[in-house]
Amino acid sequence: MVITTILYMFVLHYVWRKRWYFILPFGIFLIIDLYTFSSNALKVPSGGWVAILIGPGFFILGFCWFFGQLRLRRFLKNHAATTGLKMLPARLGLLVQNSRQNSRVSLSDIPILFTANRSEPDNISCSDSDSNVDFDTHDSGTLPRVRSFVQLVESVKIAPSSVTSFNVELSNSNTNDVISAVVTPGVACFLTISKKHTPHVFESFLSHMHSVPQVIIFLKIEHTKRAIINNNQRLTVKVYGDNIYHVTALYGYTEYRIKPFEILLLARAQHNVPIPDNEFQVTVFVSNETIKILTIGWRSWIRRWPLYIYSVLKSLYPGAAVNIELNPENTISIGILADLD
Repeated sequence: MVITTILYMFVLHYVWRKRWYFILPFGIFLIIDLYTFSSNALKVPSGGWVAILIGPGFFILGFCWFFGQLRLRRFLKNHAATTGLKMLPARLGLLVQNSRQNSRVSLSDIPILFTANRSEPDNISCSDSDSNVDFDTHDSGTLPRVRSFVQLVESVKIAPSSVTSFNVELSNSNTNDVISAVVTPGVACFLTISKKHTPHVFESFLSHMHSVPQVIIFLKIEHTKRAIINNNQRLTVKVYGDNIYHVTALYGYTEYRIKPFEILLLARAQHNVPIPDNEFQVTVFVSNETIKILTIGWRSWIRRWPLYIYSVLKSLYPGAAVNIELNPENTISIGILADLD
C-alpha cells in the first residue's frame, strides 16, 4: 500500500497535472500506510516472509511475459508480414462475380474465381490500432506489408521422382514476389486477434501450402465486461471481396467453452455466410508459436533467463484459442519458430 500511494501521488502530478497543494493531503494516507507497514514488519520472521516471497515471484513472471512478448512482436515485425483485409482480395487476385451479402447460398453456389490483373493497391493502410498487436512504442506503429502477390493456377504438373526441386512456371511475373496457388474447395476459419489485418497463421498457410480456400473466414473472439451476450448482439460480420469474411464474436465473462462452428452457424443464419451443415467441411487453423532462444554472444546471458521462463509460459498459453473448445478432427495447428535473443 505504501508503494501504491506513492505511485498514485506521482500519477496525480505527472499524468493528471495536479498542483502540489492538491497532492499533499494524500500524504495522510501515506502516514497511515507507513504505520500499518511498521506494525506488520514485526510479523515477517514468524511467517510474513511467505507473502513477501510470493509478491516478487509474480513480479518476475509478469516481467518475463512482458519482455518475451516484446521480443516476439519485434521478431514478427522483422520476419513475418501481414496483409490489410481491404487489400487482401487484390493481393489474392480474385474478381468479384456477384454479391452474396443479400442472398442465402450454399457452398455449391459460390462462383468460380478468376485471376485478376496484378496491380499495386494505392492509398491502403496496413496499420492496426489493436492494443495487443504492437508492444514497441518506438516504431511507426505500422505492420510490415506483404510484397508478394498470388497467381491462381488451374493445374500443376507433377514432377518426376528424379526432380527434387519444386518449380512452377509463372508467366509474366517475378518468382520472388508471386506465390502460385490453387483454389481449394471448403471453408477455412483462421483464428485472429485483429480486426484490420490477416493473422500470421494465414500467411504461413498461404506460403507453405500454395492454396487459397474457397471461403476464407477470420474469426476474432472478444470478451466483454458483461456477463452474457445475446445472440442478436453477438456477431459483427464484414465482407471483403466475394468470399472473404471477418467475424467478430462477443462473449461475456461467464461464457466459456466457445465452439467456433456454432459461431459460424450463427453467422450463416444472421449474415448469410456460406457455412455447410457438416462441421468436418470447415477447417479451423490456429497458430502455434515455438520459442527458440539464441545463445550467441556473452550479452545474451543477461536476456536469456527471462526468455527461458517466457518460453515455458508461452507453451502453456493457447493464444487466440483461449476459452475455445476446438474439435481436434478438423483443427490444424500451423507453427512459427521464433528465434529470440
